[in-house]
Amino acid sequence: MVAIAVAAAALAAVAGTVFAASGFARFDVAEYSALCSGGSGTTVAAPYTAGGPSPVYLAGGLAEATTFGPSAVWHPVDAATVQLVACVSEVRLGELVRTCQYPPVPGQPVGRTLNLFAMVYRLTVYEARTGNRLAAIEIAGDRFATDPAVTEPDRCRAATGAPEDGLPGRRHSRLSHQQVQEAIGPFVAPPPPSIRAAR
Repeated sequence: MVAIAVAAAALAAVAGTVFAASGFARFDVAEYSALCSGGSGTTVAAPYTAGGPSPVYLAGGLAEATTFGPSAVWHPVDAATVQLVACVSEVRLGELVRTCQYPPVPGQPVGRTLNLFAMVYRLTVYEARTGNRLAAIEIAGDRFATDPAVTEPDRCRAATGAPEDGLPGRRHSRLSHQQVQEAIGPFVAPPPPSIRAAR
């Protein structure tokens, strides 16, 4: 029995070493975010197929900025199916968009003033397998609501109760679900050739 137990332990150790060396062991989809900070591609990923659909890992808070829900393309959970990695970073603070005045509320006897500023972001798309950069797109965020599902067109109403950014009384715009989808959608799920030809 002792010999069998030792042999089983040795086999498990060898198997663990083989899987670790292959790069498939313990590789989680979240590890793709390393590409956003200068990392390289990995053979764990699937090759990019420009015809799509191409599953994308949304890094750097992009997942929280969107409302795709469960999706094998926009929210893949299997690292081996990922073809693209999308990253986001702040580029610069833009102009004042609007100044909002809010009346006093219970617990806050003094009204609130909130200045809404446009924040410009850079969306970068990489091939997950090779690490090649496919695109870098700068976009000024148009969402001031905390919840990406909010579609209130009035900016002040959308920003009601939203936390401040940096200096007191200042709120920076965020990327909206629609902006993210329109920017990287052509790489993730390009339209059929017939639709492209008709444009």
